[in-house]
Amino acid sequence: MSIPILDTWHSIIDSDARGKSPNDFERLGHPGKWLKSIKVDPATIINLTGSNYGASGIIITNNDCDITLSGGGVIPGSTLATNTIHELSISRLDTKVAGVVYVLFRNHLVR
Repeated sequence: MSIPILDTWHSIIDSDARGKSPNDFERLGHPGKWLKSIKVDPATIINLTGSNYGASGIIITNNDCDITLSGGGVIPGSTLATNTIHELSISRLDTKVAGVVYVLFRNHLVR
């Protein structure tokens, strides 16, 4: 009498031919400190609330912007170094005529 062997790995997830789930990030979590980013073009004002809630970092490519913090206050981009990650709790971003800004969203599962 033969006993069937349960393939537990494939019974837990749906996998493709390589044995990878098409949604490993949702199943296993997102590795790394930053979860996603938004590119903000020049001459744009973006409120980082609602569906954009959780902005916790910024990379500026040109100092021509104003960064409003979630607890109040505004930091001029001219006071920050360019091409560097600045960890800030951001509620609003106002990019001026020049430069692109990348807003980063933290992965709260990784500290």
